[in-house]
Amino acid sequence: MFRIMLIPFLFVYTQARLQECPDTCHYFIPNTLTPDCDQAGCEVLNVVSNCSFTSYAFTLYNKWAEGVFHSTSPENNFDCTGHENGIYTWKLSAKYCNSKLIDETGIITILN
Repeated sequence: MFRIMLIPFLFVYTQARLQECPDTCHYFIPNTLTPDCDQAGCEVLNVVSNCSFTSYAFTLYNKWAEGVFHSTSPENNFDCTGHENGIYTWKLSAKYCNSKLIDETGIITILN
């Protein structure tokens, strides 16, 4: 009936015809990115969740509060290649499939 795919720290539940939304939803945003790494994908920021979003807005700001990335789709990822070292602030405003709202901020460090 359900297929469970393991994503680091989270689970994504899918069903063949109808996707149900869990009562409890979680998301994960890494706190460090680096373009000079040996692992695939460590330079790309993507927001991962166990639930789908019905609305989504993610913005990343540099130390001068200038928006360096904005997305209205969780499929659009930020690539830190070419961005300077430092601490960046993110803001996530979204609504899960179960109608619960997210309006949170955090920080990400880019290390070259």
